[in-house]
This record gives sequence, C-alpha cells and structure tokens, in this order.
Amino acid sequence: MEVQTTSKPGELDSALHRAGSRPIVVAGGDGSLHAVVAALHRRNDLKDAVLGLLPLGTGNDFARANDIPLDVEEAAATILEGHTRAMDLIVDEVGEIVVNSVHAGTGAQASRSGEKWKDRLHKIGIGGLNLGRLGYPIGALSAAVNPPFVRVRVEVDGQVIVDVDERILMVAVGNGPTVGGGTELTPYADPGNGQARVRLGYLQLAKNDCAAAERQFTYAIDGGLPGVDAYVGLATCLGRRNDLAAAARALQFAKEREPDNPVVAANLGILQAARGDLTGAIQSLSAALARDPDLHEARFNLALAYAKSGRRPEAAAAARELLQRLPPAAPQRPEVERLLRAVQ
Repeated sequence: MEVQTTSKPGELDSALHRAGSRPIVVAGGDGSLHAVVAALHRRNDLKDAVLGLLPLGTGNDFARANDIPLDVEEAAATILEGHTRAMDLIVDEVGEIVVNSVHAGTGAQASRSGEKWKDRLHKIGIGGLNLGRLGYPIGALSAAVNPPFVRVRVEVDGQVIVDVDERILMVAVGNGPTVGGGTELTPYADPGNGQARVRLGYLQLAKNDCAAAERQFTYAIDGGLPGVDAYVGLATCLGRRNDLAAAARALQFAKEREPDNPVVAANLGILQAARGDLTGAIQSLSAALARDPDLHEARFNLALAYAKSGRRPEAAAAARELLQRLPPAAPQRPEVERLLRAVQ
C-alpha cells in the first residue's frame, strides 16, 4: 500500500500514474473525490478504475448517497469487506464531469457563500467537532435574503423545458440526492441507477405536458426507482385525463410501498372524493392530516368531503382550522372563507 498526499494537479497525476491498475482509496470529501475522478476521466483511465472513499470532508454527500459510513474506521472496513458497484457520471459537452450535483442560481450562490464560511469555521473547530458544516446553512440563508434569478435554456431529449424568456431561481442536475452535508436537492437521485426521469416528469407535469410526464413516470416505475413519487405523479396525470380507476391503482401501489406516507394518503383521499366515496375520502384525508397537519390541500378537501356528506359542523371545524394554519396573505384564504360561510 502506498500513501500519497497531493495538493496540485501534477502531484495527483503522478500518484495516479504510479497506482496503475491498483484500487485507489480517496481520503477526503466530495471535492477530493471529484478531483480524482476528473483526473482519471481526463487520462481515459476511469472506465476500469476501482475507487474507495474514506469520508474526511465537510459535507460527504457522495458517501451519504452510497451508504458509506461517515466514521472513518467503519468506512475502511467497508472498503476491505465490501463489493464494487458501477457509478453513473455526468459529463458535459466539453468533457467536464460532475460526480454528485451541479446547479445554477440560488443553490450555486448558497454554495459559494457557504464555502467561505466553511473554511473559516473549519479552522475554529471544537475538539473533534467539525464546525465547517455550519457554512452550508449560513450560505443558504445568505442566498435566501437576496436570491438571484437566472435565465437558462433547459432542453431534455430534444424538448425545451425552460427557455431564456423565463426567470427561474435555480436549475440543478443531480447524480446524488443531497448537497451541503445532507440537504436534499434531488431526493430520489441514485448515482448507480442511470435514471433522472422523475424530476423531469414533474417539470413536464408543471407545464401541463401530461403525455410526456406520464411516459417518464412509467419509465421510472418500470426501472424500479425507489420511493413513491413516480406513482403519485402518474396518478396525477391519470386523474387529469379522467382515468380515475387507473389513478386509484397507481396510488394503491404507492400505499403498499409506503403505507404511512401522508402525501399518498392525501392524494388517495382526494381521488376517493372525486369517485364519490366520501366515507373513504374522509378516512384517508384524516389519516394524512394525523401524520402531517400542514397538508393544507388535504384539509381543504376534508372540509369539502364533510360538507358533501352533510356533516356541516365538521366541515366548518376543518375550514376554521385551515384558516388558522394558512398565512394571512395565502391566496387560498378567500376560497376557504367562502366554504366556511356556506357550511355555517
């Protein structure tokens, strides 16, 4: 075993040359791993390379995404006892690579600001505590105070999703799910499954392109994407084209996967109400709110279901509770107030 400390690209290239075909263990964080992968890619040595990671960085988001223990000794044991796994890599048109995530706009500004604070706080430290991680939330707060807007053209498989005539806060491409030491940016991204379809699907759904979104959700489900987002998105598409039976099946699959997911229960309740099953709708919506009381759309639909069932006192109580929880300037308030007047 050879241990090599590097601080310059030339030193890294020299170490990689000496490593040859031997496995390489990177002792560092996401930035160190990126530097090694980029160098191997540039040398055309990445395809057959075997890499391990001892997470010594501040954020360690790649380690989190791949279930690598954040404790260094446990990570070392994983390298010795574990198995290799092929990883996806994002490559741009000029050959630059992204290991975990790339983004522009608010997220990028937060990263730049957080990087400055990370370096300052890392030098302070308290015992074994890494204060550098506090740089990420400080950077996010700084970006939130004065968020930038960007104008970009986002084109996927020949289809323009966003063009330069629209101002957006952020655009992100994620190979892994988190940034900044555990903050979810693309929650269901998996660096080993070759998929980025659910996020695209929701962009298409937001632009009312349900035909394209439905295809992407179906691909994600057929590909075994973890979680239930694809099922919920597919159910939304099916509901919009009035195929309520198929939408119910999609939500039932989601419920079987995550029986305690409040968003699934809320969507199931809304669908049950649309199909005339008010008793089932009240049960599902009540269950969703018991798990997450801030699902405002679920509470509004619960009030509606109570009203349609002739249970006016419960409908009024649900509407009052919703008004208490909504911000004073929330655009939903007038509709909730009209409902409350109708059932009192």
